[in-house]
Amino acid sequence: MIGVLGASGFVGSAFAEHLSGIGLPVARITRETYDSFVGTRFDHLVIAAANSSKRLGETDPLADFDRSVRLVMKAVVDFPAGCVLHLSSIDVYNDTSDPARNAEDAPVELRTLSVYGFHKRLAEVVVLRHARRAVIFRLGGMFGANSRKGPAHDILNGLPLWVSPESRFLLLDTATIARAVWDLKGYAGETFNVAASDGITLSGFSEIVGRPIRQVNAHELLDYRVNVEKASRLVRLPTSREAATAWRTSMMKTPPGKGG
Repeated sequence: MIGVLGASGFVGSAFAEHLSGIGLPVARITRETYDSFVGTRFDHLVIAAANSSKRLGETDPLADFDRSVRLVMKAVVDFPAGCVLHLSSIDVYNDTSDPARNAEDAPVELRTLSVYGFHKRLAEVVVLRHARRAVIFRLGGMFGANSRKGPAHDILNGLPLWVSPESRFLLLDTATIARAVWDLKGYAGETFNVAASDGITLSGFSEIVGRPIRQVNAHELLDYRVNVEKASRLVRLPTSREAATAWRTSMMKTPPGKGG
């Protein structure tokens, strides 16, 4: 059986849907069901429940530590698993704009990481130290069902942007992320960057998905370019443009009232 921690959340729900969709038994671990699964020995445990708010790291570092590090340690102890698939973030790198400096084995200066990125790095170490076997996945930008925040979410839901529309992001849908991670599950002890193989500006994403940018409340220009060569040798990672086009196509096939 596969345990998915955070199965009702943005990323975890995509994993639960993908795994059940290919016929695998899935334990959907949420706040409501957590205690009922404690002690269960899973073949694989997907940890998709840690904090995803970068702002929390700056405003309340202790809360971010609890939700990013302590939560992960508790999960590894509470749910003994043959292999842990830990979902981390590309924010563990000092430079997320230069692929030459953010391959999986790139050196990291911990003191210059954001609090959020530092805690994500600590959580990775916790998993590698305490899990029986583990694979670490550093994820880039995402969009899909059950999203609650982020620039792609804001565009898709007609909300104001808080960065420049010309900011460049690596955007993949969560269903593609789930498939790629599951295909890489056998590489215990390895770390993979899993993100779109090429980025897109937010204005370009808006044009492809057919959702106009209605308001811009800030003009910070971000540029994400991450080295995904390692994962790309083993699985296909679409470009952001391909992912956005596929989403638009799927929405055109969705019956009225069931899109999003």
